[in-house]
Amino acid sequence: MMSKIKKIAKKILARLYRIRLKNRDFSILANNCWGGAVYDKYALQYRTPTIGLWFAPKDFLKFLSKPEYYLAQELKQISYLDSHVRDTVIERKKSGRYRMELDDLVIGRLDDVDMVFLHYTDFQTAKEKWNRRRERLNFDNLIVKMNDSNDCTEKEMLDFLAMDYKHKIFITAKPEWAKYENTILIREYEKDGYVVNDAIRGIVPLNTTKYLNDMLND
Repeated sequence: MMSKIKKIAKKILARLYRIRLKNRDFSILANNCWGGAVYDKYALQYRTPTIGLWFAPKDFLKFLSKPEYYLAQELKQISYLDSHVRDTVIERKKSGRYRMELDDLVIGRLDDVDMVFLHYTDFQTAKEKWNRRRERLNFDNLIVKMNDSNDCTEKEMLDFLAMDYKHKIFITAKPEWAKYENTILIREYEKDGYVVNDAIRGIVPLNTTKYLNDMLND
């Protein structure tokens, strides 16, 4: 009963948020689930394939350097042992952060870019949704977003901020990194040294409605 009530309340809240949202045909390419959280806030259809997954910083930067090229590649399944994030996922398994067996981890590759489909239980479903959602991308109304997780270096942050995208957001827990334009600081994670989770609605100090609506005037 409580679950049903929460779902109803979530729908009502999303409708209220959506009333003030003029920009509804936007796409987000993010290094993790942040874009999904934004779409869910307004109960909008996902207009991006980067949902329920994460990239290592180097792979995400590579993906953003030629998005049309990588989006045109066939998504193929690979083992965690052959992936660019092998050491990262092994360490997370040892620390107890990942409860699933690593052989069950769904990992896809586009040419030389890897993605961990953390919120999927099988590759076929992940691939079908990736292919369907990539067709909805609107490059003319696009946000690119990255954060300082997964051992992101300062150079990788600066490389992201230097990319030729009109609307870009970098979220960090490091005050010294927040001095740059287009960065957002989440002090809650300062003690952790990186953003643990920026995909929870409301945690990011950003008025998404204003940000999205302002894009229409840029």
